[in-house]
Amino acid sequence: AARCHLALRERDVPLWTQTAFCSLIDNGEQIQGAVVSKDGAKLRIKAKRGVVLASGGFSHNPVLRARHLPYSSQTRYSVAPVEHMGDGHIAGIQAGADTDLMDEAWWIPVYQMPGAQLTCGMFMERSFPGSIIVNRQGQRFLNEAADYDTAGRNMISAIAEGTGDMLSYFIFDRRFRQRYPAGPLLPMPAVFDSFLNRDKRKLIVKAKSLEQLATKLAIDQVGLSRTIARYNRLASTGVDTDYGRGNEPYERHYSDSKCTPNSTMAPIETPPYYAIPICPGDIGTRGGLITDDDGRVLRTGGRAIKGLFAIGSTSASVMGQSYPGGGATLGPAIVFGARAAAAAAGANLLAFLDKRS
Repeated sequence: AARCHLALRERDVPLWTQTAFCSLIDNGEQIQGAVVSKDGAKLRIKAKRGVVLASGGFSHNPVLRARHLPYSSQTRYSVAPVEHMGDGHIAGIQAGADTDLMDEAWWIPVYQMPGAQLTCGMFMERSFPGSIIVNRQGQRFLNEAADYDTAGRNMISAIAEGTGDMLSYFIFDRRFRQRYPAGPLLPMPAVFDSFLNRDKRKLIVKAKSLEQLATKLAIDQVGLSRTIARYNRLASTGVDTDYGRGNEPYERHYSDSKCTPNSTMAPIETPPYYAIPICPGDIGTRGGLITDDDGRVLRTGGRAIKGLFAIGSTSASVMGQSYPGGGATLGPAIVFGARAAAAAAGANLLAFLDKRS
């Protein structure tokens, strides 16, 4: 982002902040510009070559979220910027754009800090050994160490299939607490729990036994005890025959290589026990306006809307339903941003890059 900003500064390209996008200027044949709100006034910006919509997703639009993401329908489940209101989606649809993947997001297990009303993603701690995720029956229902999109997607699927609940629980013991991060907790001796602030104490559930933990969480005691016992047996062998935890290199990347025979698994057996309530959320929506190879926004039937382009989370993800790894949103946004700019200018991007080099 800093490098892109520098490129603008070097070319004296004005960058307006605190400027809200209001609508497109559409004469019925092509997009001719945009209306924005700046310093309390509405301005009409003419664009001879086109408008590129790059306004993010719709994670914080309650209407669009409830309509398209029914199993994670509340805006508070998203860690995306609150400005992601789907303004580009709405404007594109009004101009006749077709959409795809609107029921998809970049899913992730999230937890919510009670006092701060802050939603946080659970990215890596799920892969550290000595932790599991259970439902209200106290049962595992997914591979906890999977990449965040797969883990969140599996939570959504479990809700849809009736095997999961909106609220699940990330459970670990004192050994884990001392060695690894967990939500807002940094690894440290358990005695330091007494120094946690009020917000963290409200979030973290702590108990002297698994039975007491189940009671505090209002989940099935027998189910939790049986699940922990089975998980501990699997951890001792290093083979998760239930969900394949630790089978993939990605899962072992955030694990503890000193833990054998499976760097993502260790018995949960040292009291006190802890739990963090979690639910399926997102880091951004995946669906948006359908575009061609150069970012041109397409109508139903495949015809381009003249003068309109979309990139990033305003466009339907080129990755489809897959998550190949880090940068799956930023990489395509840069690539198709360059292609859209070249197409709008009537230039051949490859020839332009060859000339620059």
